[in-house]
Amino acid sequence: MILAVLAEGNSIASTARITGADDEAIMRLLKDVAAVCRATHDTRIRKLTCRVIEADELWSFVYKKEKRTTPADKAHSRGDAWLWLATDIDTKLIVSYLVADRTLASATSFMRDLASRLTHRVQLNSDGLLAYVDSVESAFGSDVDFVQAGAIMNGSPDMDCAVTSHVERLNLTIRMHDRRFTRKTNAFSKRIENHAASVDFHVLYYNFIRVHMSLSVTPAMEAGIAGHVWTYEELVELLEQRERDALDSPLAKFRRLRERAGSG
Repeated sequence: MILAVLAEGNSIASTARITGADDEAIMRLLKDVAAVCRATHDTRIRKLTCRVIEADELWSFVYKKEKRTTPADKAHSRGDAWLWLATDIDTKLIVSYLVADRTLASATSFMRDLASRLTHRVQLNSDGLLAYVDSVESAFGSDVDFVQAGAIMNGSPDMDCAVTSHVERLNLTIRMHDRRFTRKTNAFSKRIENHAASVDFHVLYYNFIRVHMSLSVTPAMEAGIAGHVWTYEELVELLEQRERDALDSPLAKFRRLRERAGSG
């Protein structure tokens, strides 16, 4: 219930009012589930045969807006927090994402992650952000058909689909479902780790749980990654399995033996 309420665009406070759960318990659950979501994305969103990918950046902020930050705030990752997104225009799948600043270093990390998930040459469309030029070169070399803001940067792209309308619509979907991206509210993140956890959860929700209106299936199903619409119960089962694996790890067993020896 908590995960379903969060997925539908509710803040932590409103989720607490709806479910009766404690604020801190909800945040702990979100962080725990987010780790599972990130791991699932990293392992399952691989070896993709995409045709055209669109990339864009979605603005948000943590604690306070950039113009009001101090050096102490920056040391705690407060201020602007950009969500880099890459989506497959055919399956609607979120292929790659990154919560970071809007620098060349972040763009390069984002593009290298995207390239690592693909099996062959694709067409890549982006907005006019200058950082894409060097980051795409670093990640793909010449093995990409790259269009930036309607101008051919590399290769021989299909100009009939040289737009970013799909990823811009995805931006709207994220703002509607993740309360931390809703403009002019007090539901913004106070800590960068909470912001990133929310993104991890909502990306998996979008790819595996939410049925896309134009597809009538989830993006993961359309991409051949999943065979059915995932449920929140399945996500919780993955979390429980992760916790069981952690208890059965050699390090955990060693710690328990050491604790018993110490108490004896």
